[in-house]
Amino acid sequence: MSNGNLDDILKEIRENGGEKEAGEKLRKQLNADQTKRLNEVLGDRKKLEELLSTDRAKELFKKLTGDKNG
Repeated sequence: MSNGNLDDILKEIRENGGEKEAGEKLRKQLNADQTKRLNEVLGDRKKLEELLSTDRAKELFKKLTGDKNG
């Protein structure tokens, strides 16, 4: 999945509040291995916390919230 697709999904969430629809759109773009890995991370609190603490995750949250400063 390219960053362009992710940016489109984040834009959709910000503009339309369509979290469920955006989540479904994201899942449809994942292959079977990516879906399996996503489900493993979402089902494991420690893995999820590790993922959310990464710089990339923080960058995505900033894009999602429209936060330009921090």
